[in-house]
Amino acid sequence: MIKLEKIKNSGSQGYFYHPENTDDVGMIEIKGDEVVIAVQANRDKELGVPYYANKARAEVLRLLKAGTLVDSKILAWY
Repeated sequence: MIKLEKIKNSGSQGYFYHPENTDDVGMIEIKGDEVVIAVQANRDKELGVPYYANKARAEVLRLLKAGTLVDSKILAWY
């Protein structure tokens, strides 16, 4: 599960992501039509792979292409 929160009051456009709805945070930035992982969450660093960051990035890219950059979103999978 990942919680996405749109970045507000900043020069950056993108989302903060919280793996497993914890206080741990990473950042996904939108630069034009590209979506990049700006900061990996500690959970990703512990795993040794950007597992949550890649899922968050893919969802932000999907939202960008659909033109629906919502303020927040919860992603859950089984």
